[in-house]
Amino acid sequence: MDFPARIGFIEGDQRDSWNDDIEEFLGKPQSLLQDSISVEFDDAALQSSMETVALDIEKRVRTAFRYCEAGECGPNTGSVIRTGKNLLRWYIQIYLEQLQVQRQRHKSQAGCKVDVLRSSETLSSVILILKWSVEGRRNPKLAHDASLFIFYATYSQFPGDKLASNGIDHLISHLEFPKECLEIMMKTNSVQLALTLVRNLHSMIVSFPTARTSILDAKIGCDPSMDTQPAPWAPRETTTVNFSQLCLALIQWSLDVSPSFPSKNIEDKRAQLVIEILNCFYAMRKGEELVEPTSGFTRNIDNPTLEHLIVRILQLEFPTRNNAEKVDESISKRIEQCKLSAVSLLMDSDVSFGKYLIENGLFDKLLLIFKRQVDDIVDNTKVDSTATATLVPILVVLNRFSMANSVVQQKVKAFVFPTETEKKFQQSIKEKRKTKMSPLDAPKDTLRGKLVVLLSWVDGYIKRCSAELMWTLCDSDSSEFTFRVGLGNALPLLNSKGLSPIHIPS
Repeated sequence: MDFPARIGFIEGDQRDSWNDDIEEFLGKPQSLLQDSISVEFDDAALQSSMETVALDIEKRVRTAFRYCEAGECGPNTGSVIRTGKNLLRWYIQIYLEQLQVQRQRHKSQAGCKVDVLRSSETLSSVILILKWSVEGRRNPKLAHDASLFIFYATYSQFPGDKLASNGIDHLISHLEFPKECLEIMMKTNSVQLALTLVRNLHSMIVSFPTARTSILDAKIGCDPSMDTQPAPWAPRETTTVNFSQLCLALIQWSLDVSPSFPSKNIEDKRAQLVIEILNCFYAMRKGEELVEPTSGFTRNIDNPTLEHLIVRILQLEFPTRNNAEKVDESISKRIEQCKLSAVSLLMDSDVSFGKYLIENGLFDKLLLIFKRQVDDIVDNTKVDSTATATLVPILVVLNRFSMANSVVQQKVKAFVFPTETEKKFQQSIKEKRKTKMSPLDAPKDTLRGKLVVLLSWVDGYIKRCSAELMWTLCDSDSSEFTFRVGLGNALPLLNSKGLSPIHIPS
């Protein structure tokens, strides 16, 4: 679909059709999206078209703002906000990519005609429209589009994007956006809206240095007796709520409410909400707060803790396969993403959390995640950044926990090197003490064999983290390590630790 040629259709009677088309198009998997993009285009002509469209949208947003100030919703407000949101999204996901391919992209995009939609004045108008649409749950669809408008308008499109930084600063410093997000999430029952608001704050944390402190400091008072339509995840008693507490309540509600989590309905966004919250927590380094709980595992509805919610996510069971295989795969994928996001938080946790998982019979859940990721990446020869992002965290977590606790270390070692194979391995050492070039016992279809494969993987992070875990499991014994992985695989790590029997030039 050639969107540069179609941008003129944004206005008039064809606006809704354009919105439908672009949302369907941009909702495709990224690989299909890139294959479909038309690369060659006349940038000068396109800039002129964008200027006309963006200025018209900006004018209409201002008009809608004045209606909302008067307590009304202006005509076509929903369509205008949706169009502005989609234009910004199109600009980020298609236009900038095309410029990069055509080698026209500069270090900055100053003066781009779409930037009028990213101005502080426009953001102020959209915030008011968002707040108006949430009151009394007037227009959930408009609220959702307005939140996404803010997300794309403040998204950092390239390193040093000052317009995005200025927009975020305006939202936080002048419009108290973190506090407004709390207010909105206490009034809505829309999971999709809550998801976009958390995504907004997550994006701000990643791209704006002071956003984390402002978001953590924001708080609101909550009095259920004064609200006729409280959010389903709102506290039951009068209290003060901050971002962390609200997110924990959202996770617990998502896990508890019917239907079972995650549901077969692809429109149910609870899993995506949980994943977004956990990823936001990771960006905020909330994992540093994870320590061994002083109390046993519980489902405290009124005061959920991050530790116990992480445990509940790790306990999620993958569906058994049946005739509805596609449904099972969809559910499995969402469960796996939840678990991987939880594991990322554990990278920053106190090492005592590993001991807690062992003592409560929960550590096997981590080991199953570990095996699933190793199998997936080795069996499918995945060498992209996604493979690194999904495998490295579990390798790091298991290594940290194993280094800190001998019980954990023995648990992981027995999982990688099963007891029933150890007798044969020890016998092989006696028989082949001088033959170390290849692993003595690493069949290709076993977990230990696949970990050996990862020692020569293309990605350096996977290679090093796999080696460090194997080293820890071998009790930091260079002889055992060499026998298990082979001298060729062992040399890089041994050399880095000053233990290599053969010098490797740097």
